Amino acid sequence: MKSVSDLGDLSGKRILDIGCSRGHMLERFRRYEGVEIVGAELDPRDRADAEARGIHVDTFQINVFDGGQIAARLPYGDEAFDVVIAAEIVEHVV
Repeated sequence: MKSVSDLGDLSGKRILDIGCSRGHMLERFRRYEGVEIVGAELDPRDRADAEARGIHVDTFQINVFDGGQIAARLPYGDEAFDVVIAAEIVEHVV
């Protein structure tokens, strides 16, 4: 796992923050030219606050039932994002 500082220039990259809350972490990436930021958040109040900041926020459950077992899934294709942040939810993912 890399830290954000190890990633270099993020200009033009797509960044996803899973469990973005009110979008404060994603706002830090606006300094990079052409960056696309996307959040994922279940809490409707936090999601509304992030969207008020101009952040697109998706809503989905990561842990889903698959063949009678719980599995972690994201609703995006492979390589849909250049950077994925899971700083506040990683302990909740199966």
